[in-house]
Amino acid sequence: MSIVITLIKFVISNSVYFQKPNLEHHTSCTGTSHEIPDNSDRILTSDEYSQLPSGALQLSDSKEDLLQDILHNSLAKENKEILRLRKVPVLKIDQSTLVLPRSMLVDPYTYGNQLEAYRHWLMGSALEIIKARNASIPATRVSVDAFEVIEFEIELAHVTIPNEKRRNAYRMYNPMTLKELQNLTDSVPLSNSHAKINWQKFFEDVFADIDVTFNPQERVVVKEVEYLTDLITLLDNTPPRVIGNYLQWRLVKTVSRDTTQKTRELAYQFERVYSGTKENLPL
Repeated sequence: MSIVITLIKFVISNSVYFQKPNLEHHTSCTGTSHEIPDNSDRILTSDEYSQLPSGALQLSDSKEDLLQDILHNSLAKENKEILRLRKVPVLKIDQSTLVLPRSMLVDPYTYGNQLEAYRHWLMGSALEIIKARNASIPATRVSVDAFEVIEFEIELAHVTIPNEKRRNAYRMYNPMTLKELQNLTDSVPLSNSHAKINWQKFFEDVFADIDVTFNPQERVVVKEVEYLTDLITLLDNTPPRVIGNYLQWRLVKTVSRDTTQKTRELAYQFERVYSGTKENLPL
């Protein structure tokens, strides 16, 4: 399960959005005509709906009636599901973050200098850890490991969805149960057992310190379905050693500025090439 914790980012949210009906005019029960701009892509929250002119959508005064009226004004079918779930937390599963920008990782020829500086940072950090643990690992082995970790992150970048394709909220709203999610990822052909994800156990492990239980009918929202299936294939094609090294590197990278002066210097040398930093950040 540790393989997935870093590679899949999830958030718990009870945010609810409503799609404004595509109306140019609406006549209230009082006979007054109200102008509503025709902008079918505009997303309104419930608070914004409550600020519309009185009677513009035949809304009642109470919040519960307000939501019911919205449902009866030709809202999309997906919004009914959002409304039904608005009072319960919803687990959202999203794609992983990356150390370098996706644009750099998928174009190594253009950003060769940055990737080489990244490799030096990764390898130098690994050597510092080996030294601190009084271990004996050849530098050539560390160099190969660093190369494989970066190659894995490049492949991970290729299966993530670029930001310019993540602007459609409806495309990224894919509600399902844990059982349906399990069936989705289990449908990907596998050659190695380490790539299989037991989603119920995963969530139970993540929330082990609090009193939360999960069952196969638990509702989740998957923001990038294609990413999940491609991730399973990538894990299946990657040796567990490389995956483990990548996860350890993500942890080391996160705390690199809070450990030793040497690891701080390694991070600074990378940032000089990556962003042109002229001075190391103070403690």
